[in-house]
Amino acid sequence: SSSSSSSNNNNNNNNNNNNNNNNNNNQNYEVNELCQQSYEMAAKCESGLSSYVSQYYYTDTSGCDYINNILPKLESATRKISSASVKGGGVSSPAATVFAVVFAITSLILGAYAFFLYRKIHRAKVNLAQAEMGIA
Repeated sequence: SSSSSSSNNNNNNNNNNNNNNNNNNNQNYEVNELCQQSYEMAAKCESGLSSYVSQYYYTDTSGCDYINNILPKLESATRKISSASVKGGGVSSPAATVFAVVFAITSLILGAYAFFLYRKIHRAKVNLAQAEMGIA
């Protein structure tokens, strides 16, 4: 009797699990909202599709000029810039070199002056503390 009730319980559990799995598999699949928004905003060139697709679906050719003409130009311009940077960055102008040197020198001078002022103020505080205590 106990073995038949335990097998009954197992059957019920299996049935419940199978029902849960079947219920979960009956969902309607939807496109992720992020993917859908990205697709809607993307440039599309749906030209040259079969007549079947063109007959039943609206084809979007608004991005054909961008994809066929502008993107290749951008890609070649990017290649020229990146290849120049790999080869050594091209020739730098004398004005840029002068500016870099002047900037470096003034930065060092101002840093040294700031350190000098910091040390001077630090010593003044120590001297004031000694003077108040009557040590000076």
